[in-house]
Order: sequence, then structure tokens, then C-alpha cells
Amino acid sequence: MEIGMLSALVAPALAKELANSAMPHAPTRLPIAWWRLGRRLRRAMLPHPTPGRGGARPNLDQHRDHMSLSRNRITQYRRSPPMTLVRAAQAEVLDADPTSVITLMFDHEHTDGALTSNRTLLKDGNAGAPPHRHTRSGELFFILDGALEMLVGDELRILREGDALFVPPNTTHAFAPAPGHDADFLVVITPGKPRFDYYRLLDQVHNGEATWPEVNQTQDLYDNHYAESAVWTCRTTD
Repeated sequence: MEIGMLSALVAPALAKELANSAMPHAPTRLPIAWWRLGRRLRRAMLPHPTPGRGGARPNLDQHRDHMSLSRNRITQYRRSPPMTLVRAAQAEVLDADPTSVITLMFDHEHTDGALTSNRTLLKDGNAGAPPHRHTRSGELFFILDGALEMLVGDELRILREGDALFVPPNTTHAFAPAPGHDADFLVVITPGKPRFDYYRLLDQVHNGEATWPEVNQTQDLYDNHYAESAVWTCRTTD
């Protein structure tokens, strides 16, 4: 509805109701005046009358159809993706390096982009993951067994069974099994980004089918950007 038409409708109604509100019982009538005005405005926002359906009578059927379509669109937008179940026997396991076993659980396409997840087992003495950061995702670590040494920013932490740690986006981090321990842990990256092919590429390196320079070339592709950390370097040389 054009502004001029809306003003022509509202002004007389408002003047009439405000004039009535000037009567002795004005404090009681004023809320009623605004309620009536609101009702007139709601009627004015209905679709225009359709010829052959009663002249000036609003096309209520068309209005109801429009509201029903809007509700259906909202319901469709809010509908959750279908459940995804990964059985232990079905999960892909990458074990070309026997000291680093990665079990692939969910990639981004399995969760409609909500998360990606894997289970990692690092044996004592494994070098772990060097300092790196993810610019578009955060990363959750949950320790299932053993102990994991982690760098977060410039701080070192030892995580043990039952501990959980969340690394925000753009935060340099690294991890390796704590000295004298294995580390079995769950990794969840959110929002989900393609990661399975990155882990498969690492597996190919250990199989001699790919090289570390090839891994370096995928930093933007997999949002896995390597960084420098004097804290982590000193920790590995002490």
C-alpha cells in the first residue's frame, strides 16, 4: 500500500479516536483508541479486493494462502538435516603411520556444514601436529585416554582423560602426546570444513605417495595454516 493511501486511512481514524479520548473518561478510552487504530491498520494491510468477490470485501482466501506459504517456507528453512550414523566397523581408518591412527567420523557434507570430526590416537614419541591455525573454524579436543600436550597461543597445557579444550579461530595451536604417554582423543571442528582429504593426504605422505611440499600447498584449501612458535620449538628441544 502506498504511503499516501495509508496516511489517508489513518489520519481520519486517529483524529476521531483522539477526539473521543478527550471526553471525561479519556484515560480509559485512550488504549481503546489505539487498539481500534491497530485493527484498522491490520485490515488495511490485507491484499486488495479481487473483482467478482464482493466488491470492496478483502480477498481473505488469498491472504490465508499467503500466510500458509510463508509458514511452510519457515518450516522448511528450520528443518534439520537427516541423522547421520557412523558405525565403528564402517569408519575409515588411516594408519599408514602406526604411531598416528586417525579414524574419520564426519566431514562437512555429512553434517550440513555444522562440523567435522575424527578420532586420533597418537603413540608415545609421535611428533604430533606442528603449530598451525584455522582462520574460519574453532577446534574442540576431548581426551578419551592418556595425555595430550597442547600449545594454545603462547601457553602449554597437559590434557588428561576427560579433559576438554576449545581453540578459537585464528589461534595458533599444536599438539603431541605428553612424554611417556599415548593420547587418544576426539577432534571436532566447527563450523565444518572439508578435512577428510587433508587427512588422506597426510596418510599418502607416510605411504610415499605424496610429499610434504604438496601438503604445504593445501593450506588455503583446507584452512590449515602453519605458523611459527618459539614456545613449541623450545619445548621439543629441551
